[in-house]
Amino acid sequence: IYHFYDPVQKKRGLGTFLILKAIELAKQRAKDFVYLGYFVSGSQSMDYKAKFKPHQRLIEGSWG
Repeated sequence: IYHFYDPVQKKRGLGTFLILKAIELAKQRAKDFVYLGYFVSGSQSMDYKAKFKPHQRLIEGSWG
């Protein structure tokens, strides 16, 4: 599933909606993981992804 950020639509929470739909689809297909895509800590347009836990992030060369 591919989507992009549209700052004009940020109040609609479309990124959150798409992640919830991806989780729903993953459950239907008995998948253990959902890849949320690229994340940059401190980026306001990507901060919503950090709310989904548990998650793993590569921080200074280590997964955590």
